[in-house]
Amino acid sequence: MMILLWILCIASIIGSALYLVLERQVAVYNRAVPPWPDACPPIEPYLEGSFGRRS
Repeated sequence: MMILLWILCIASIIGSALYLVLERQVAVYNRAVPPWPDACPPIEPYLEGSFGRRS
């Protein structure tokens, strides 16, 4: 029973550390990437049927 408690304790520590690391990575990613409308070029030409063709 004691071994099971140790395993749960270690798993909980690893899980919380992983959560903190991922949370920090998401914050860095959100700071580095501009908002969606600014980051994406307009897609109207693709919607008009010129996608994949050379003119």
